[in-house]
Amino acid sequence: MALLHDMNDPANVRVWTDKLSGRERRACKPCQAAAGRRYNHRRRQAAKARRTLEWTGPRRIQTESWVSRHKAAGVTAARRNGQPMRYKPTAAELDTAQRIADGYSVQEIAVDCYLTTAAVNERLRRLNAKWGTNNRIAMIGQGLKRGLIQPDHVTAKHLLRQESRHGYKGPAFRTYPVVRYVWRLRGELLGECPPYPLGANAKLAEILWPLEARTEAHALSILWAARVITSRHIPQTRNNYRKHM
Repeated sequence: MALLHDMNDPANVRVWTDKLSGRERRACKPCQAAAGRRYNHRRRQAAKARRTLEWTGPRRIQTESWVSRHKAAGVTAARRNGQPMRYKPTAAELDTAQRIADGYSVQEIAVDCYLTTAAVNERLRRLNAKWGTNNRIAMIGQGLKRGLIQPDHVTAKHLLRQESRHGYKGPAFRTYPVVRYVWRLRGELLGECPPYPLGANAKLAEILWPLEARTEAHALSILWAARVITSRHIPQTRNNYRKHM
């Protein structure tokens, strides 16, 4: 690039002394200014593309013009759910969320993965920020809606085949306690009612027992597999990663 300009002209040359080696350095001023403009332009375009891709809505059809337009904006081809690569959940975060959906506690995950409970909670916090949620129930709902968390089909099929253990006719999903809990769970996903308080473990265990679920997140996974809760019960969220990080 230095050959494009006359290096004998003092107006085109920047001279400085290297602090480490003590030797004199020379550079082309016009070339350095052009490189800085290109770098700043790429940064502005990438930031603009990230803002447009923040919405985590349904899967977009990646046509050739759509992909080329965003490649030209300075980002790689966008992936599923309209999220840029920077906001993609890591494999460790998805594995932790999958274990939460399977009914594991934070302490059990920490023992299985040789981590501390603080490290497990940090993974869940980052995933909450990336998916724009504020509790684990909403986080598992967003993972199920995006197809990144696998529901518990085995327990759901088992419950659909057997009769209710509460004396009601039909599967456990049609019993009165479970129906009331499903309505409350839908309200939690929509943000209309708060989750169960920590002191309500006995009452919650009585509700989760017909579903053979260990936790509320596990119950949500079973109800999703049985199609009692679907994607229309889970609202769209925005990415809050930059705000909370």
